[in-house]
Amino acid sequence: MTHEGRTLLRETTRIGQYFQLSSCLLNPEDCITHLQKIIEKSQSEVSKQKLRSKLNLLCELMVVNHIPFDLAFEEYIGMLNDSSVGNMNNKRQSFVDALLSESSGIPCMIVNVENSRLLLLLEKSGSELHYRMFKALGEILNKKKEKEIDKLSQQFRYFMNLFNGQRDRAVALTMPTFDNSITSISNKLGIREDVILAIKSNVLQACQNLEKEKEKAEVEATNTWKNTVEHIESLLNKEEEYLAGKGKGNLRIDRRAELAVYGALQEQLVAHKTRTGAPFMEKRIQRREMRAIANKWLKENGQKMIKSFETVRSWGVAKNKRSMQSKQHRGRGLFSHRKPKKNFVDTHMNIHYNRAHIKNYTRFFFAEKSKQTLDGYTLRRCFDDKAYLRFGTAEGFSRPKNKPLLIEQEKLELPSYDFPEKCGYIAPGVNLIIHNMEENNVKGRDTFSVKNVTVSVTCKPKLVYSSSATDWANDAYMDRLKFLEAHNIPKSGLQETKEVLTNLIFLKDSLKQFELMNIEKDYIKCSEGGDFLEREKTRLSVLITRILHTTTKLKDSKHEQVVSLIDSCKELLYQLQHVEYKISRVNLTEQECSKMFKELHVLVELILKEVTPLAPAHRPLDFQITDAGPGVGTSERMVRNRLTESFHINDLDLLARFHYAPRDSKTHKVEQVMSCLNDALGDGRFIDIDQKSLFETYTEDEILQMKTSDFKKAQENQEVATAVSCAKTVSHRYKGTPCMFTTISSRVADKQGVYQNFYFDQKYAEKLMASSSEKAMTKCAGNYYYKFLEDQFSLHFIRYKNGVEGIRNDQNFRTPVQINRIPAPVPNYETLENDGSWHYFKLNEITEEQKLNSACMPNMFCPIVQLQKLVDAQGEPNVAVISTCDQVSVKDKNDTWEKLLSKLDEFCEKYTGLDLFAVVRRETEKLYVRKLKQSSKKLQKMNTDELFSVVTGTLKLQIKTSPPIKALPWNGTFKGNDMTNTCTVDNMLFCCHVFLTHRPDIVEKFRSSKNKIYNLLHQIHLLFKDSKFAEGKFQWKKQFPNQATTSGLIKTWNMWGGEDDFFFNKMSDTETVYTIKCSNPSCRTTVNLRRSRMVCFDVENLTFSDIPSKPLHMEMVDISPAPSGSKTLGTCMMGSKNTTQQEMLSQNSRNQFLPQPTPRAMLSM
Repeated sequence: MTHEGRTLLRETTRIGQYFQLSSCLLNPEDCITHLQKIIEKSQSEVSKQKLRSKLNLLCELMVVNHIPFDLAFEEYIGMLNDSSVGNMNNKRQSFVDALLSESSGIPCMIVNVENSRLLLLLEKSGSELHYRMFKALGEILNKKKEKEIDKLSQQFRYFMNLFNGQRDRAVALTMPTFDNSITSISNKLGIREDVILAIKSNVLQACQNLEKEKEKAEVEATNTWKNTVEHIESLLNKEEEYLAGKGKGNLRIDRRAELAVYGALQEQLVAHKTRTGAPFMEKRIQRREMRAIANKWLKENGQKMIKSFETVRSWGVAKNKRSMQSKQHRGRGLFSHRKPKKNFVDTHMNIHYNRAHIKNYTRFFFAEKSKQTLDGYTLRRCFDDKAYLRFGTAEGFSRPKNKPLLIEQEKLELPSYDFPEKCGYIAPGVNLIIHNMEENNVKGRDTFSVKNVTVSVTCKPKLVYSSSATDWANDAYMDRLKFLEAHNIPKSGLQETKEVLTNLIFLKDSLKQFELMNIEKDYIKCSEGGDFLEREKTRLSVLITRILHTTTKLKDSKHEQVVSLIDSCKELLYQLQHVEYKISRVNLTEQECSKMFKELHVLVELILKEVTPLAPAHRPLDFQITDAGPGVGTSERMVRNRLTESFHINDLDLLARFHYAPRDSKTHKVEQVMSCLNDALGDGRFIDIDQKSLFETYTEDEILQMKTSDFKKAQENQEVATAVSCAKTVSHRYKGTPCMFTTISSRVADKQGVYQNFYFDQKYAEKLMASSSEKAMTKCAGNYYYKFLEDQFSLHFIRYKNGVEGIRNDQNFRTPVQINRIPAPVPNYETLENDGSWHYFKLNEITEEQKLNSACMPNMFCPIVQLQKLVDAQGEPNVAVISTCDQVSVKDKNDTWEKLLSKLDEFCEKYTGLDLFAVVRRETEKLYVRKLKQSSKKLQKMNTDELFSVVTGTLKLQIKTSPPIKALPWNGTFKGNDMTNTCTVDNMLFCCHVFLTHRPDIVEKFRSSKNKIYNLLHQIHLLFKDSKFAEGKFQWKKQFPNQATTSGLIKTWNMWGGEDDFFFNKMSDTETVYTIKCSNPSCRTTVNLRRSRMVCFDVENLTFSDIPSKPLHMEMVDISPAPSGSKTLGTCMMGSKNTTQQEMLSQNSRNQFLPQPTPRAMLSM
């Protein structure tokens, strides 16, 4: 670059005193590509070094956005040789020129601050707008600083005269030095620089000495206060010992140590909603922990420690076991002797029914009589997931609940931040496998306690692994392979190693899955390509991968049947690869596709017959308990499909999945595991996200060679690796944690694992579930397979409100006895108790007729279903309007609510029990209000966007008839037009908008009027209704082009003025003519004619038909003050009933009256 070119570059890039803007007009991504091309074309090594250095600096700026100028300069010259830069005096200026160059520079800006310089990245290309903006900013900063110092120099000598002492003058002179340089102050005030500097140093030293004296005084005051408090406490203790009497003041423990124990227990307290007024701890505190807290306090206060547990415990026990304090779990030790009665106010009306339904299955599987025949054939599982764990925050890592915080030995840490990264979200999914339950008899009722369990926790990084129905099914299948003894029938299959048995099961299930999905109407469509071809290729490739994996693992077995099975699998593997090649590269017809897949079907069936007796068989009775949430609730279509697949693949006799009622999770057995998970993580040790930078994984050369898409992909891979790392950390913390007389087995969900992704068709299933019509479903791959699953579900399963139950219908049960459907709960009204509740029949007490009715009508006694039928039976509410104001009142003429209230007692006696009457009434209100909202939509000329309901006694509803009118914002900007001082126009346009909103009968008159002003007001009204306020105001302001001034690309409209200037002068063809007659005989003008262009809309008395001459009626109320003692006959509103006399005079007679004062506008709505 020549000398003239460098000079021109420095002049064009500098913007004032503070900014230097690069001439490069490229975005950062495009600039990287541009620099790489220049490097490839360059022949000089020196030039290549400079370009690579700039490229490296640009990549760093894209990550951190800004860096200090000196640091950027050091990194730049660090990659260059001394000879390639030039003389030492010109290094910095050459660096600046290289950055700001138009041909080979980078999009950046240099900011010159008082004591430092910064290099900033420009994410968007520079433009004229950037230059003008930074130039204006620099001028503002310069002017502000100059004005401040000039103003100071003018008034400083007057300020000095106001101070009395030298110290005050020194402080006053020091203050400006914090915002201005000493040189500028010296020039403006005429004081030598060395004098100003000496005064400033002396003042600052005096401030430091004053601060030290203040700190010393505060320490002395604190010590004095502490000594005074200790003296008062000692006096109070002596007084307490004196009042206690001889020998009674010798306490074994200091009362303040007891308060320390109480404080620790209060921190542990967990308030449970089902125990109103009776909080209790998650877990009872141990006596040794109470003693440890007391001794810690005694040791810190220099007192003798205690050895007896009873000394501490006795302070926490209530003296009277029958006192209210004891009954309500209160007391400093929080020990209780009697729990209060349960209250079901906040529960669900299905709480008893759902519990009884699940207990019927528990009786069937684990009663003493059933164990003799079904032991080893039953599998009971409980699924639930814990709320998200968010690394770096307190979410899931809070303080311990079961151990007091005061006796924690490890150092506690605070969370790193409040807003975590998504890669730190972990959701532990729990699978509790119950092997055995023991039946007990408590007060004549049978109860079951868990005896032997297996706890499996799958840590799911939410960034890559969700909690969908497919992922839950994959987790359950992974547990099936991991815990063989819990899932298999004892002594079934070969007697081989666990690895061989696992792969035999996996091979058998994979072949069954392939055979189940082998629907001819689906695979012949692969000739059409698209998703149809992709799905079949996926099926084939998945089976090929699984056969290769299992045959490799089975090679270690020397069993003859296993060796023969491997040979058969090789033949099937060859055929699968041949079909995959054919459908991928050859355009096949439907007949050719059908022939190839039928040949595969024959081979798969032969190998299935060979592998089935070798692999252990799944237990035929599978009973599952979940909540009703997404991914596990049986109301979800995908969940039902996965259950149907599991039913066929595992060849089950019975498969049932049920859930407890909402807000009844404490009955769920898996909730006991959640408490143990809290113990494993809730120890106060917060975990940070170990997220590495890309510069730690890749070298600088590798990053520089990356494209933008590759760079983003590398970042995504880095986030995935971080998420998996967080999941591994949680899994490590969970592993081995004691839980329910066993230990937790944990693992990390691996989306790419061979065993983990058993149900691999989630992509195609989700597309089908999202289809809204039959026509759209036919375009989805695997459509006929999913229809087949739904047909199988309706054939084998019964769907209850709280779950599903499936049973084989061929009567070929694998259990020693025949399996029948478990009937739904049937109320036993003979067990009625004093509170109106009753129990359900036990399973062996239900008659055959009741069992038959349960199969035909599954929800015969389900409270929520029967309540819906009761509400529907009363008919639709007949809502009628009984008022005509803005907030109208309505009434149900059908009296639906009164009918429902009259039948609630009978309903509760039959379906829920009277103890749940309040819950049933609340649920009835919800159902009734829902029907009311549907009925209210039928009301004409009413907008039911917002419905307020009060369901107490006689129904009263308030329905909002129209949406609220949004306020008009001041000023505004529309397409580069900046509007200021718009208050006058805003007021008048808003008045017209309100008028047209409340008078829909005249909107059409405005729209069809020949007057352009009225048409324009109608258009503005429509824009305001759509919240396009700036556009509406701009349409009006276009009538006043002289009010606009242009400054560059922005046009400013200044509407400073009155209503007559910017509104009424456009109403030149519209006038209000009215007369006023005064009854005062001394009045000089008894009849007065007024004309005005001020507008007053009288919407109560007038319409357009009342106006004799003009299309829009405008009227004015403005009465001149009468002389003293005179009286006005009445108001002078045209068309008003209060007017005593009206007389329209001709236009020629208007000059005979005196000039009228400026009238006032009034809008009557």
